[in-house]
Amino acid sequence: MPRIRIDRCVCKQISFTELLEMTHVLGPDIDLIALSTGASIECGTCRPWLQKAIATGEAAFYPEADSLPDGARLLAHFGPAD
Repeated sequence: MPRIRIDRCVCKQISFTELLEMTHVLGPDIDLIALSTGASIECGTCRPWLQKAIATGEAAFYPEADSLPDGARLLAHFGPAD
């Protein structure tokens, strides 16, 4: 399976880069960021990845789809890495 590009809230079309910039104003509170933007609320698929972005400061993740238990679903949701 290919690598997945996880770098945004697909439902709200907000990049993790944009969301990380918000932590400079709102702090690293994922619930406050979610309530302010709607990111990670609609379907929740990006929430663990957004939490990881906030914790690490990284704005994109490229896991191998077959290395994750739900890799096929994540690949369908986020799409392949270029």
